[in-house]
Amino acid sequence: MTITEVMASIYRRFEKSSDEPDTTSEDFIVRLDYVNRAIRQWENEMGMDWKELYRTLSGTLTSGVLTGSTIDALKSPSGFVRIGTDRYEYVRPERVEREVSLYSSKKIYTITGAKEAKSINVYPVVSDDFYLDYQKYATIYSTGEETGEIEMSNPEFIIQFVCAQLYLDDANNTQAGVEMQGATDAMNSMKLNNEKLPFWQEDNQGSNEGINFGQ
Repeated sequence: MTITEVMASIYRRFEKSSDEPDTTSEDFIVRLDYVNRAIRQWENEMGMDWKELYRTLSGTLTSGVLTGSTIDALKSPSGFVRIGTDRYEYVRPERVEREVSLYSSKKIYTITGAKEAKSINVYPVVSDDFYLDYQKYATIYSTGEETGEIEMSNPEFIIQFVCAQLYLDDANNTQAGVEMQGATDAMNSMKLNNEKLPFWQEDNQGSNEGINFGQ
């Protein structure tokens, strides 16, 4: 489902109309803000690492460093930096100097900088191609007309979350409660789906030695 389809669904459900929403109206802007609020709530749901937000970054290190817009979406690393057959272990920035001074040959990397000024640094310094699995920031929408599928597995959460906020704005607490319960159910369903293993792993679970997603 695209953001355009989500906005149209919100319009139809709340306005009880089949008309297309006016993308320049104040109502549309307010609803888009609620959509982004729903996405942020999903992204930051406590204890959840959403499958939809995992990506693999590839690039070329120059003197052990990569900067630029290619890593703007990187929220947190989820594994080793891989260079050929070598694996570089993540170290927090404040521990790099100590690690380098104590273990000069140990292969490590760190990530520094704000969201749009990040830098990947590896030690010992090397210039080569690399790969890194990471978790990205969820996509937030500025116009409500962007293309591409929403990253969330069940966008019904967004639709019902937004409708709940709109009913609260109208002081219709009863209908707001109905919609929020629907949003809660959709969130819980996504949580269960996020923890599901591939079917071929489920068939080989054994006693207490299960295979966990991501391992």
